Amino acid sequence: MEQDIFRIALDYTDETKGENATIKCADATINATVNDVEYDILKLIEQNPTITYTELSEILNQHRATIARHIKSLAERKIIARSGAKKNGTWKIEIPFVKSSIIQR
Repeated sequence: MEQDIFRIALDYTDETKGENATIKCADATINATVNDVEYDILKLIEQNPTITYTELSEILNQHRATIARHIKSLAERKIIARSGAKKNGTWKIEIPFVKSSIIQR
């Protein structure tokens, strides 16, 4: 099961004039979708930004490698970022997220 974690609607107008054309862009919408484990990881990071992979794996009852794979995916999609050193850094959630709806597969 996947969940929408945020939706941003932007009113944006950009007129680019070429020799023969005018291009207009409006109403851009951005969505990010995460699975249940990723959503749980985000909630735990929100509660404790210094949480470790090991702590996440113990709380979520998942193998550490599974947690690492999900963290990597979230980071690649720019949903989370690590700041500071590996040992004493913190996680930062880069987007405001709310559980808005559930998408059934």
